[in-house]
Amino acid sequence: MNGQWVLFLEFLVGGIVFLLLVHFILKFFGKRFGRAYRNKADHLVIITGNNQQSIERVVWSYYFWNRFRGNPGRITCLDMGSLDDTLIILQKLKQKYPGLRIVKIDATAEDAISEWIQSQEQGKEKILVIDLREIDASKERYLA
Repeated sequence: MNGQWVLFLEFLVGGIVFLLLVHFILKFFGKRFGRAYRNKADHLVIITGNNQQSIERVVWSYYFWNRFRGNPGRITCLDMGSLDDTLIILQKLKQKYPGLRIVKIDATAEDAISEWIQSQEQGKEKILVIDLREIDASKERYLA
């Protein structure tokens, strides 16, 4: 009976040592080779225009991963006069995600986008800008 306990304790200690070794190896290589791009933006700016196909997925993904990392993050959607359900979807998402802000901009005012982004870059937040207008427009061309 005594030999079984010794064997059990050796197995237990060996397992713990093995797990610690794997942990430190992964941590070392993660720091060494894990310098790939990670989303470090505090503020995501999405330029939309008839993007009902993709807007919810983009917003959900950003908030999911930021919450997972412990950073609430903020999103501002610059809507360029959507005629589909993009604004309705954004209004629903705004209720779910309080950090979501919707700004309506005239579709012909391209300069207004760059001015708005430059005004936001005055702060210390890291801003990531994604323009979704071309993504959904290219999908619609090939649907027919």
